[in-house]
Amino acid sequence: MTLDKDLAKEAQLWANELNKTKKFIHKKGLKGIGENLAKTSDPKLAVSTSFCTDLWYDEIAKYNFDKPGFS
Repeated sequence: MTLDKDLAKEAQLWANELNKTKKFIHKKGLKGIGENLAKTSDPKLAVSTSFCTDLWYDEIAKYNFDKPGFS
C-alpha cells in the first residue's frame, strides 16, 4: 500500500472546508474513490485512527449483504 499524495491533498482540502463551514457532509461528485467521515465530541478520540476505524467497521452490522449498495 502506498500513499496517494494527490488524493491526500484533496482530502485535506475537503477537511479544511468542512471545518470552515462547520458542515458534516460527503463531498459530491467523487468517482472511483470512497469516503468515510467520523465525528466525535471527545477531542481525545478525534485524533485516534483506531476510534475512526472501529466506527466505520461497526457499520458492517447495518449492511445488507443480500442487497449490496450504498445509502
